[in-house]
Amino acid sequence: MIAFVNKSVFSLMLSLLIACSTLVGQEDTLTDWNLAKDKNGIQVYTRDTENSKFKEYKSVTEMSASPERLLEILLDVEDYTTWMSNVKVAEILDQQGEDNYYIYSEVNVPWPFDNRDQITLSEVIREPSTGSIRIRITILPDYKPEKKGVVRVSSGNGLWAFTPLGNGKTRVYHRFAGDPGGSIPAWVVNIFLVDGPYKNMIGLREKIAE
Repeated sequence: MIAFVNKSVFSLMLSLLIACSTLVGQEDTLTDWNLAKDKNGIQVYTRDTENSKFKEYKSVTEMSASPERLLEILLDVEDYTTWMSNVKVAEILDQQGEDNYYIYSEVNVPWPFDNRDQITLSEVIREPSTGSIRIRITILPDYKPEKKGVVRVSSGNGLWAFTPLGNGKTRVYHRFAGDPGGSIPAWVVNIFLVDGPYKNMIGLREKIAE
């Protein structure tokens, strides 16, 4: 079975989780993180979680864009297919009010694994006093029927946080903990946990530069 394990497969799965993930609450102040990658100004950390076999990650960097510009990119959901790795479909299913979005996304995953999809409620939280923006998202696995041949992500939460630093710079923070679903062993997913967050930060940076 281990012969089927390769780096690209799990980067694809993690792309789906990154596409629409946020953690309820503020940025963490905990110190039990392990720095797993520090390259091109992007830091990715991981740590064990109490209630899951899957590790949690967070990624941090600075980007030359305002929080509003970053929010604009993340709310252009259908455009995920152009900068998020292997996203097959991404669309807004419904919108309630100005800042609540129900989002569907699916990523291509090579054989022998099935594609993954998820449905999330994305809640935009603006902080006028600081200019910061957060996106809080809750996974809703039962919002619509599952697709045949596609594994539904059943749990997970995280946080995107954009904090202005001045001089046109913004601190970009992303955190996620969850389960990609299906029968993939947790230890295998944990091995490749770092690549997805890093590649998507690169993709976001390149999108800003267009």
